[in-house]
Amino acid sequence: MSWLDSIRRSGKTPPIATTLKAAQRLFKSARTPEDRLAAIAALVQEPNPLVASTLLECLGDPEARVRLAAAQGLEQQADPTHRDHFLGLLADQSFEVRVVTIQYLGRIRDPEAAQVLSSCLADSDSDVRLAAAVALGQIRNPVAIESLVLSLADQEQAVRHAAVAALENINLRWVRTADAQRAIPRLEALRGDQQQPWVAAAAQKALEKLREAKDRDTDFWNRESGIRNL
Repeated sequence: MSWLDSIRRSGKTPPIATTLKAAQRLFKSARTPEDRLAAIAALVQEPNPLVASTLLECLGDPEARVRLAAAQGLEQQADPTHRDHFLGLLADQSFEVRVVTIQYLGRIRDPEAAQVLSSCLADSDSDVRLAAAVALGQIRNPVAIESLVLSLADQEQAVRHAAVAALENINLRWVRTADAQRAIPRLEALRGDQQQPWVAAAAQKALEKLREAKDRDTDFWNRESGIRNL
């Protein structure tokens, strides 16, 4: 039986707001990470604004497990008003917390978050990069195209596939956009990566796709120009 259940079973059941206020007080007295985790597990069962305010406080907990549990509870609510609290977790030391944070930003589809999520495509953890690609596909902001094109040379196949899906969600003709073409110099640099041959091979494949689109566009405009000069 959780401590929240104990409150409810002690005498007459009080109104939910009173119950949760008491729960918050008990939560603050929870000294070990295990106690705080148990408290969060009980709190997330209650659809009440008081729960959200307590969980938001937990996002700053010194224990990564507690931050993760609180973030997971809030992520399911997908409340856009929590955005600023989550943005600070993109630099969290725990990759799991970063993943949940990115998933939240994807769920609320905040176009303004696309720029910062684009930087997450360079994260050291592949799960974070994968989550970022998926979230950018949900948000569909063209500002992410160049970074997603670079992710076509990611060392992890799952990230490359997610980047393709995200690009297609943003613009089915992404390969012809100026943003995509701007990625060519950096893809050329990755193509020469002798330490990671699989990255070099993926970069080469992406370059071929981009150049093919560019050549088709050049041929089209050359033909148009020729027709007009007849």
